[in-house]
Amino acid sequence: MIRSPRAVTTTVTVATIALVVALAGACATGREDAGDLSTPATATQAAGSDAPGTSASTGTTPGSSSPSTGSCAATDQIAHRDEVYATTDADPKLTSLDVYEAVRPEGCGAAPILFWVHGGGWQQGDKANQLSDKKRLAAEQGWTLVSLNYRLTPAVQYPVPNQDVADGIGWFLAHAAQFNADPSRTAVMGHSAGGGIVAAVSTDERYLANAGRSLDDLDCLVSLDTEGYDVTKKGDDGGIYDAMFGTDPAAWPDQSPVNHVRAGAGIPDAFIVTRGSAARLANAHAFADALTTAGVPTTIIETRSLDHNGVNDAVGAPEDTLITPKLVPFLDACLGTPT
Repeated sequence: MIRSPRAVTTTVTVATIALVVALAGACATGREDAGDLSTPATATQAAGSDAPGTSASTGTTPGSSSPSTGSCAATDQIAHRDEVYATTDADPKLTSLDVYEAVRPEGCGAAPILFWVHGGGWQQGDKANQLSDKKRLAAEQGWTLVSLNYRLTPAVQYPVPNQDVADGIGWFLAHAAQFNADPSRTAVMGHSAGGGIVAAVSTDERYLANAGRSLDDLDCLVSLDTEGYDVTKKGDDGGIYDAMFGTDPAAWPDQSPVNHVRAGAGIPDAFIVTRGSAARLANAHAFADALTTAGVPTTIIETRSLDHNGVNDAVGAPEDTLITPKLVPFLDACLGTPT
C-alpha cells in the first residue's frame, strides 16, 4: 500500500454555488439512504450491454470531466462482467463484481484500483447502475474500476453486506495481476448504503481479516452521503436501518463504523461528502472528527445544493464543479503519483 505523507487536516468546504439547472435547487425527502430505491438507472447510467461473463472493450476514451494523469490515462477500457468472488446459497450475481480494466500506455505499469459500492438502502441496487461517468473518470485517470454487488435485505442482515464487500475486495486483490491492476494502490468508494459499507470495511478490521486481508491493504476511503456512520442515530428512515441492523439497541454501537476508529489501526485517508438535514451533517462531521482525532488525514465537504441522488450523479460528471475537482486530487495523493 501507499500512504500519503500529508499532515492530518480536516477541510470543510460548504458548497453554496449551483451545479447545473438539472441538479440545482433539489431537496432530498423521505428515504435518504435508499439511494437507488426511487430512481432506477437510466440507459446512460447503466453499464454496457455485452453478455454476462464476457470481457469486452467499452470503447471508453478520456473526456473532460477532470484533470488527466497525462501519459498514463487509459487508452482503452476492457469490461469483465460478473466475476464471482464468493459462493453462497444466493444468486451468484449478488456475490459478483464487474471490472473495468484500464489499458494504460506502455511503461505506465499496473493500474491503481478504485472499488465502487452501490447504494439502495441495503435493499436493492446493482453494480451496473449509474456508472457511465465513473467509468469515464477511471479511464481518464488510468485507474481500474471494480464495481461490487453484495447480498441484500431482507434475505440477509448485518454483517453480511459488509463482509460480502470485504470478500470481494480480497478476491480482487488476490487476482489483480489477471487484470493488470496494482493491489498496493487501492481506494474504496460508496454512496448511500454503499458509503456506510465502505466506512465499516475501512475502520473495522474484522471484515478484511475474515477475507485474508487487512486495513493496510486500503489507501483511500471515499464515503458519499450516508448516515451509516453511527447506527444508533438510525438515519432519516429508521425502518431501513432496522431491516439491516435489527432492533436490539445493545448491538448498534458495535455495528457503527464511528466506534471502530482508533489511532494506529491502518485506517486509510478519508474523503467524506455530506448534505441534508442538520442531524445528517452532524453525523458525518462526528465521523470525520473521530478520524482526524485518530490521526487519519480526512477531508469533508458539504454539497448543500445537491440532493441525495445528485451526489451520486455528480461523481465524474463533466459538468460537476463540487465533488470531482476535489475528489481526483485526493485520490491521486493517497494512491500515489501514477508511474
